[in-house]
Amino acid sequence: MGQKYGKSSRYRRVRRKKRIAVVALGVLAVLLLAGVIAFLIQAFSSLVSDSASSRVDNPLSSSENSLKSGEISKTESSQSQRVDPADLVLQEQSSDWRLLLVNPQNPMPEGYTVNVVEYDDVEMDERICDAYKEMQRDAHENGYTLWISSAYRSVEKQQDLLDAEVSRHMREDGLSEEEALEKALQTMTVPGYSEHNTGLAIDLNGVTAIEDEEYEWLCRHAADYGFILRYPQGKEAVTGIQFEAWHFRYVGQEHAQYMVQHDMCLEEYIAYLIETGQF
Repeated sequence: MGQKYGKSSRYRRVRRKKRIAVVALGVLAVLLLAGVIAFLIQAFSSLVSDSASSRVDNPLSSSENSLKSGEISKTESSQSQRVDPADLVLQEQSSDWRLLLVNPQNPMPEGYTVNVVEYDDVEMDERICDAYKEMQRDAHENGYTLWISSAYRSVEKQQDLLDAEVSRHMREDGLSEEEALEKALQTMTVPGYSEHNTGLAIDLNGVTAIEDEEYEWLCRHAADYGFILRYPQGKEAVTGIQFEAWHFRYVGQEHAQYMVQHDMCLEEYIAYLIETGQF
């Protein structure tokens, strides 16, 4: 009897230990599963947070969407069209004839013709004659005298003048032909690249001295008639031409007044129009 009881007691203790082990394993499994779930939740939350942060910090995705839909901001547009006026080479001239750009980088357009009219013993584009007459008349009424020393020149005439200037430097300064040409081009331009070939430029009162009263009057009023000082002082690096107090160019009243108000030469003004999509 005592032996049977002893076996039964040991059996119960073994079964109890097994139940405890099973419970412990179950608890451990639950804890492990809970840990895995918590880890996955944390990882997913971090991924979502990083994605949102990426969209805020990096506007590339929104820019790409804008580009796909054809919506480009004005800032993006202007930055993509930044233009250096000193190195401006036009693929196509403006449809506004008054803004024709002819300089050392931009030749006369092929096939361009000038309808000239004679006034004051010189020729000029007939479209600027009335504006000049009005400016000359008002200057006279205010006690100033304006006269044109040079205006329209054909390409052939420009070549003759350049050749004569080269010869003069060779003769008077003892320069070689190459040196004389380099010096001549400091104040003249290659034929076909001269504003005088356009008929829109006029040289006033000979080689006007900067202290002349007429020059001062022109600086104050020329823009009211559509004319600008084409090669102003301080803009040599942009125009490629030394300061010329006598050389005025017709661009139209609204363009001239804007350029004067904003201290722009023609190259700077055209660069501005290109950058703002107005050219």
